[in-house]
Amino acid sequence: MKCPNCKHFAVSEKVFKGVKFDICESCKGFWFDKGELYDLVDVALKSLPIPSDATKSSRYCPKCDGNMYTFKYPQTYCYIDMCEKCKGIWLDPKELEEIKTVRGALKKEGSLEEVIAPEGVKGSLLNFVNSAISSLTKTETW
Repeated sequence: MKCPNCKHFAVSEKVFKGVKFDICESCKGFWFDKGELYDLVDVALKSLPIPSDATKSSRYCPKCDGNMYTFKYPQTYCYIDMCEKCKGIWLDPKELEEIKTVRGALKKEGSLEEVIAPEGVKGSLLNFVNSAISSLTKTETW
């Protein structure tokens, strides 16, 4: 497999806690097939759609050679690359640690988002329904 970052063929499969993933021996970046990041990191999102504000990455998927998109991983400061076709994720070396650390701290304080709301019409409708329910369940205090 060719590294999407440094283009070396020094990517090898590793197993940690029973989860297989790939690491580039040259740049130390990580490739996770769909679902592997969630299997390895308990605070990762199980399902991660490519958001509408994602930008096309200069990197190509090492598995299917599909287009990758760059966007901010939810509730972190790191930008990741994700394949549009196979939903694989490329993380630069420090991004894996940031996801674990930042989302782990959010989990401890009880503000970790575990599901990403849909975008577009479906997302707008869900937001409307949630706000309507919230306004109906609020009790006014005088």
